[in-house]
Amino acid sequence: MRSIKFTVVGKQQPAGSKRVVTNRHTGKAYVIDANDKARDWKTKVAQYASDAMGGAGVMTGPIILIVVFAIMRPKSHYTTKGEIRESAPKYPTQKPDVTKLLRAVEDALTGVVWRDDAQVCYQMASKSYGTHGSHTVISVDEEMLDDEIINEIGNMLWYCSQLLQAHSITMSDCMHHNISKLESVLHSQALSRIRETLNEQDQADPGISKQSTAGGTK
Repeated sequence: MRSIKFTVVGKQQPAGSKRVVTNRHTGKAYVIDANDKARDWKTKVAQYASDAMGGAGVMTGPIILIVVFAIMRPKSHYTTKGEIRESAPKYPTQKPDVTKLLRAVEDALTGVVWRDDAQVCYQMASKSYGTHGSHTVISVDEEMLDDEIINEIGNMLWYCSQLLQAHSITMSDCMHHNISKLESVLHSQALSRIRETLNEQDQADPGISKQSTAGGTK
């Protein structure tokens, strides 16, 4: 099994929405990304991913993808003393959609980390406000998923969704608690990776321009 984890510092861009344009000289229509800034963002993610791969070939097995998007709060969320206003929202419920942010990351990693994003058999993505500005934590594992692990992950996510509805806790807190229980039974590298990724979101320092780790064959 191979694994990599890296942090990309900077404002994230969504992908997925398309628009049709027509060449005024030839009259031929073609489809392009509706977000003009998506290309530069994908290029940046791909470069960080390439560095994390360390020259190794693309992964060819089933993929576990975990992405944490930390979004910079707008200035209006802060007081003149630099403190977060009590009225400021806790979560970034405005656009871009987390699914379109994830789409851009998947596009960037194709051909760099994996051959085709169809290899992604399990994925988890979250979007939250970052205390240190915008950054994205990306974790990729090439691992065989057995039925027991898949079922337990599904049960864990369902249980977390029920707790979130009934109590004032965060998804991060819930996941940390349940992952601890699952690891003692399953000893799953994938579940350990989820915890590491959540921890890195909490501790990421944007002063470090590039953070990456690569795991060898296990």
